[in-house]
Amino acid sequence: MKVLIYFIFLISRHISCLTIESVTDELTINLTLAVDEIISNVLSQHSSSVVLISPDNCKYDFKDFTNHQLMKAFEKAKVSILFETSTSIKSESIDPILCGVFTINSFDDFLEIFRKISENNIIRHDGYFLIVLANGKIPEIEMIFKLFWNIQVYNVNIMYQQKENRFVTVKPFMPFNKLNCNDTSAITVNKFVKGKFVKNLKYFYPQKMRNLHDCYVRVAVANSAPPFVIEKKLSNGSSELSGQDISMIKTIAEYLNFKINYSFIGHEGYLLENGSAVGPLKTLIDGDSDLSVTNWWMIPVRLKFLDSTAPYLVEPVAFNIPPGQDLTAFEKLTFPFSTGSWILIGSCYLIGILVIFIVKRCSDDVQNFVFGLNVRHNYLNMFSVFMGVSTSILPGRNFARFLLMMFLIYSLVVRSIYQGIFFLLLQSNRQHKEVQTIDEMIEKDFTFYAYPGHYQIISKFDKIRDRSVILEFQDVPSFIKRIKTDASFKAAHALSYLELIYKNQQNMSGLQLHICKEFLTSNIPVVVYTRKKFYLLNALNKKLDILKAAGLTEYWNFQPINKRLLTLKEIELPKVLTLNHMLGSFYILFLGILISFAVFMLEFIHCI
Repeated sequence: MKVLIYFIFLISRHISCLTIESVTDELTINLTLAVDEIISNVLSQHSSSVVLISPDNCKYDFKDFTNHQLMKAFEKAKVSILFETSTSIKSESIDPILCGVFTINSFDDFLEIFRKISENNIIRHDGYFLIVLANGKIPEIEMIFKLFWNIQVYNVNIMYQQKENRFVTVKPFMPFNKLNCNDTSAITVNKFVKGKFVKNLKYFYPQKMRNLHDCYVRVAVANSAPPFVIEKKLSNGSSELSGQDISMIKTIAEYLNFKINYSFIGHEGYLLENGSAVGPLKTLIDGDSDLSVTNWWMIPVRLKFLDSTAPYLVEPVAFNIPPGQDLTAFEKLTFPFSTGSWILIGSCYLIGILVIFIVKRCSDDVQNFVFGLNVRHNYLNMFSVFMGVSTSILPGRNFARFLLMMFLIYSLVVRSIYQGIFFLLLQSNRQHKEVQTIDEMIEKDFTFYAYPGHYQIISKFDKIRDRSVILEFQDVPSFIKRIKTDASFKAAHALSYLELIYKNQQNMSGLQLHICKEFLTSNIPVVVYTRKKFYLLNALNKKLDILKAAGLTEYWNFQPINKRLLTLKEIELPKVLTLNHMLGSFYILFLGILISFAVFMLEFIHCI
């Protein structure tokens, strides 16, 4: 009863602008009851407010008609009602209309309303609308449906009652059916007879996007954007597509029963803030494609010109960075031991040289006691022992022999360790570590590069905004070659982490891309972009929600990737040996000194 009294009056005035006394006409009451039930039981399920719009060609004073009973009916209504005319409605006065009822006498009345709502963009393409023909059926019903379909509005029903009939007819259109695509022919789906609808009002607005009956949907993709879109040329000259996004859109096509008409648009392209675009996104703006899948990141500026699905994935953004600097010749020579180890090893030999120097200043008896008879070139002998050269003349005393033996073992251990590490180093591609964090790159004055479309993301991060540069597509081959090989190149390239992993996977035997361990961000949302007000957008979102809940989008995302590469440990390269690694060799030398000292004391006492 929300709008019952109003509609009796409203429809009556459309029937040749009749007087208030004619509101009880059976035709008017029957149509009004039907409209009131639709508003109360159908439109109220979709919105808490309904906008009633009529043309402004029949003047009346609504205030004179409003009475106490009408106000009471509004107070009991399930939804709030907003009354507008074709001249009063303005885009800034109300939110986009989700549910609306248009009351008209003629096709001219409809054009008056339609022109206003289309120019001001004040109805939602996924809304629910009812057109009431107050004077009965008109011949332009199909034209009305065609105009709505042109602006991608499909939940539109027309309701009318012929004077010779005692029932109200409800007609929608089915744009996709077994016979035609984009069909705007009117079909009868329900009737209002003897105060009630024949069929359940649950299906008052038929589900039009569940089955597209093999009609084509135009999908724009980049020629190749692995691993998301992978193009394989067949022997017959045709192309076969695979990849994460292709698997996803093919599955949705099976769900909704549509065929895919692919458009290959070169590289991924971009869409700038001023609306200028290149690549697949341009085809959406121009209306040459319906949707695009190429692992698109959700970027707010794009939503000014396009619509998008809800995110079906989030992915990390990583940096491709140059390799570390090569080791210099001197660094390679000193690489096996840490600085502390070299200092301690050098100290041992300095002590030996110092002992030789002191003994050399003593009497011949002391030298013979320590070095042995006729032993000369003591410094050279010490170096020979270190290098592993045999000694022809041994000391005569036992303590000196013990000391020499332990020194030989110590030198053998140190020398063997050094030779082993150095051999592994020469066989490996050991370099200085590449940069590990974004802060380290900033400290080293790196420049951050990104494709034009990705630049809109990385330029939003404060710490790298002033260092961000657009990488043009024609410069990519030379840039990639340089960042792979030139360690002095202070550049970082922002890309999808999975894309970097996949490229390394495809080039396992060649030069690998180096990836910074710190991600720029780990949760960039990935969406499907569509042209504005695309009729299939809600259906796409529903199917994507199902696929996401089932884990299929995540599965397809990682399907081309060798999972081991995501968790693979770094190749074990030769490590620098620290003091902890070298303690054993020093224990041997220290033990030799202790034993020699004990034997020395025994021999000294024996001589006394």
